[in-house]
Amino acid sequence: MAADFRELTERVGFIHNAETHEQIGAGRLDLSPKAITFEMPVDDDVTTKLGLSQFPTSDEELSERFVFRDRHGKVGLGRCNLRSSTSNWGGGLPGWVRLDAQYAVEIGTLDQDYWAVNGLRTEIAGLAAWTGLSSVTSEPVTDEHGLIKGVTQNAVSGDPIEIGTSFGLSMYPHFSATESRANGRYTLTEKTFVQTKTEEAIPWEEHVRAHQSMQDLIVLAYWSACGLQVASVSNDRYPVTSPGSGQRIADKWREVTATWGGRGNWETPMELPANKRVLFHLGDLGVPNVRRWIDESDDWIRIVGPLTSSQFQKNPPIEAKFMQIAVAVEGLGYRIGKQKGLINEQKTSLAFPKYLELIHQSLDCSVETVLEGSPDNGISAFSDFDSWAKEFNKTYKEAKHADHPLPDHVRAWVLAESGALLVRLWLARHFGVGRERLEKNAKYLN
Repeated sequence: MAADFRELTERVGFIHNAETHEQIGAGRLDLSPKAITFEMPVDDDVTTKLGLSQFPTSDEELSERFVFRDRHGKVGLGRCNLRSSTSNWGGGLPGWVRLDAQYAVEIGTLDQDYWAVNGLRTEIAGLAAWTGLSSVTSEPVTDEHGLIKGVTQNAVSGDPIEIGTSFGLSMYPHFSATESRANGRYTLTEKTFVQTKTEEAIPWEEHVRAHQSMQDLIVLAYWSACGLQVASVSNDRYPVTSPGSGQRIADKWREVTATWGGRGNWETPMELPANKRVLFHLGDLGVPNVRRWIDESDDWIRIVGPLTSSQFQKNPPIEAKFMQIAVAVEGLGYRIGKQKGLINEQKTSLAFPKYLELIHQSLDCSVETVLEGSPDNGISAFSDFDSWAKEFNKTYKEAKHADHPLPDHVRAWVLAESGALLVRLWLARHFGVGRERLEKNAKYLN
């Protein structure tokens, strides 16, 4: 594996059919999490090999898999689409075609298949601190007077935290080291990955569902837009082998560039402020409850989806943000109503204030932090849950209905944040965070 795979962002070479290995044409590959594109001149021969019409259009069917080849190596391109094309009518010159891919993975040979994989690793902002995993320890070296004369660093990848699930999910600590004798620089890079590992190779899309569920859980803990990036993949058919015997030694993990970033995109920060406090850590939940979170993720998507995705909207109107959070509140209230038998074939829904009441009644912890308002912004604390719920419902109507006045933006923002906290508290308690720990953590959120 070339160490500089992600550094080679502009490459010129040939593109091949992934199944037949036939060379289709030559052009330029641009690699970045923002966009993975391949552009090449196209004539009748190229369009025939692509299986397109003489002058391709963006609505035509296209093979989703190609292999790019140049002097640096080979790159598998997956989930490809025909983005655009141009033709030169009457000019005697070839047109151009542009292909977009969702991911690019470095491969060893033309026939290596990384479109289905056994293993996938992602990085999620805040994951290392949330899990408490670390591969690097530092220890001061002192002299006889107790003065520090040096620092010893020890780097050993610890054992992963095995979560389980049908995807074999784990939290995997990892470090890498680089040395530059010419520049006198030695760098240790420490990371914690979310890793899925399945017995059979399955499409990426089936892996990424579990990774996005973990991203959602981290977002609920930090209440920040936590970025996600695909780091590497493995296929059991192509392991690391012994040069002498050819015997399997370990998994071969291939570096990846991908435009898929879970709830976010290439702009989403991969680092969080050092002082960012959390509502709960992995230790507060426990491994069994994280496994349950992943296993039940499809059942909670109507609540978790709009709630966490509200953190990834770039400068949305407060009405839009409020609506997303209110949809999550309504989804939770509806779920509780069904569990209590209040919603059935005869009564298919309840009023929104009733959903708020049901959430409060079934929440086994204090709502003090939900009611505290924002005195610094002129929003006094609410005297009780009923007064907060009445104001939240009023603001929901103002945001939702055109025949109502627009809500005050500051007040709506404070209520939206407190509504989100209400759902986060409920989910945290439901998935096993202890009451005392949750109430203590909620008091010190920043």
